[in-house]
Amino acid sequence: MRKVKPQTILLISIVAIFFALACWEDVEIYLTGVGSIGDNGKILNVPCYIWHHGCTPTAFGMVLGYYDNNVGTNFLGNEPLESIASTEHYNDYSLPMDTEGAILQDSSVLGNAHPNNCIADYMKTSFSSENCHYGLTMLSNMCPGIESYSASRGKPCSTNLYANQDNATFYNLMKDEINSGRPLVATVFIEDLGHSITAVGWRENSGLQEIGYYDTYENDIQWKEVTTEGDWRVSYVIAMDFGYGTGGFDDGSGIPGFELPLLILSFVCVAFILWKRK
Repeated sequence: MRKVKPQTILLISIVAIFFALACWEDVEIYLTGVGSIGDNGKILNVPCYIWHHGCTPTAFGMVLGYYDNNVGTNFLGNEPLESIASTEHYNDYSLPMDTEGAILQDSSVLGNAHPNNCIADYMKTSFSSENCHYGLTMLSNMCPGIESYSASRGKPCSTNLYANQDNATFYNLMKDEINSGRPLVATVFIEDLGHSITAVGWRENSGLQEIGYYDTYENDIQWKEVTTEGDWRVSYVIAMDFGYGTGGFDDGSGIPGFELPLLILSFVCVAFILWKRK
């Protein structure tokens, strides 16, 4: 049997180390315990954006940012917040400001509005013609809005709106989509106020089945048990399919496969060679 030279082992180990480090985010999630380990959880590598002229365009913007970062699409361009809700959108539809009380007429009624150029435009967020206060988006405009916006950026998507489901159905739906590498948007009611969130992970521990999400207000992932009753309840879930899924790119899974063992093995090989060369 031909003896393998130490230099060859060293070269292979260095290549393996670089490959494993390229997948370090998976390894880091595993080591730090974000979400949970093994078959008990998963977290997608979704960017977090803070509320920008509406929770709904912000929540959908995170989903699009996920594909930009992991696939190389160009949904949000170089200025993600402008693509979520542009300065023109704010000037035409958020002004005059009407956070409560009477809805004040804006360019959606008065005319002379700019051409659609952001998610909030396509979803008619804050439009007085839609009877919306500042930052509000009607449920009926969410799916058509994200479909139209994504098509305008050269990558059409299909959407499915789920409503009137029980706790287990909503949870399993979100879990299955996340396992397929597809983050979702959910509409929850916090007391009686509707709010859009981005579902990015799931975990199961000690009998609890929780969804991890960005709430557009905090930078950290929040965790909640899925329920359709109480002061925090899920009412609607919107799933989006852009034609991508697990296997086509590094989806930021919290369940690493071979990256961690490969990294450890590579370091052991390098250490062995260095020891033999002494």
